[in-house]
Amino acid sequence: MFKNIKEIFTGAWSILVGMFITFKWMLKRPVTIQYPKQPTRPSPVHKGRIRFVIFPATGTHDCIACLKCQNICPSDCFEIKGDKPAEGGKKRPNFFTYNFSNCSLCSLCIEACPTKTLEHSPEFNLASENKDDYFYNFLNDVEERKKKVDATVNR
Repeated sequence: MFKNIKEIFTGAWSILVGMFITFKWMLKRPVTIQYPKQPTRPSPVHKGRIRFVIFPATGTHDCIACLKCQNICPSDCFEIKGDKPAEGGKKRPNFFTYNFSNCSLCSLCIEACPTKTLEHSPEFNLASENKDDYFYNFLNDVEERKKKVDATVNR
């Protein structure tokens, strides 16, 4: 008999504690974001896909096609081909693709890059049903980003 009464009071206490927490949070401002109607920004530590850094001094990337990112990548995401110009100068990539569907976002390629040309993109909504949307040509990506910057500057 005493055990049943104890269970009733324990259950009632649990309900009261739960209701107290519920009412306490009901009076606070909601933290829900109505995405996609209300835009949101990713956190500063968000890791998006890998991309080239565009340096302001040169207006382009500084990749020297050393293949360190390709060699260190455990997921085999990169395919790079580069040529050294006949007149001398730095070796430059003429083909640089990245397969985001294989990437584990480990950042080893960013750490291995001697010219600090790779970074994580701030993009976060990269879902797609088409597998081809996960293959990125870094050289085309740089040209598109430069065009967007030029378009906003010329307004």
